Amino acid sequence: MPKVAQLPAPSGTGSSPSLSKRLSDATKTPQTILPDGTAQPSTWTPPETVAPDLQREAAAALPALADWMRPADEDTVRCWLADLGILVAGTMGVEEARAKLGAYSRLLADDYPRLAFTERTLRAAGRRFNTYFPTFGKVAEFLDELAVELRTKVNRVQALAAPPRQRQREAEDEPVSLEQRQRMGELFGILGKALTSGDWSAVDAECQRIEARDKWNAPQPPTKP
Repeated sequence: MPKVAQLPAPSGTGSSPSLSKRLSDATKTPQTILPDGTAQPSTWTPPETVAPDLQREAAAALPALADWMRPADEDTVRCWLADLGILVAGTMGVEEARAKLGAYSRLLADDYPRLAFTERTLRAAGRRFNTYFPTFGKVAEFLDELAVELRTKVNRVQALAAPPRQRQREAEDEPVSLEQRQRMGELFGILGKALTSGDWSAVDAECQRIEARDKWNAPQPPTKP
């Protein structure tokens, strides 16, 4: 792979922020293993208890992340696209590829954070477009996905850095509790087994159990004095 240019860093930072493995793992989307062995993304929620050193690490990472999440300027985008042109030129001349991609820079500037234009994301784009030269729509689609991923990670770091009381309030505001998500996972498991075996008796029994529970928990009309 050709050597790529070093991207200019925002004021006050020497390079793009790199989270430690521990902090990066803490922000990853959990996976639920289905009965057929495939993994399905689950819902990430801030843990009830965060180790003090991990909380301090998350808090220390926030200023640099906030700086890099500011909108990218046209020069940064042009530099990144020029390097991408080297990686994906293929049979096209490198200068022609750089010129074509460079024409996108004005349209893409200010729409994406600076953190979307680093050597790490450049390598990811090179792998995405290794078999064809990307159109403007394909580059924008890649950056859209990347921006969502980056903002999600920053929000999770922010949640880990939050004081325990604030984190507790956020957890209480969750529309679906951890217990409910676990129960939903069990239900998916029951359904998966039924689809595989053709035996729906367990599903029927579970539906009856839920119906009986809801009936038991339903508000009762007031009794007459």
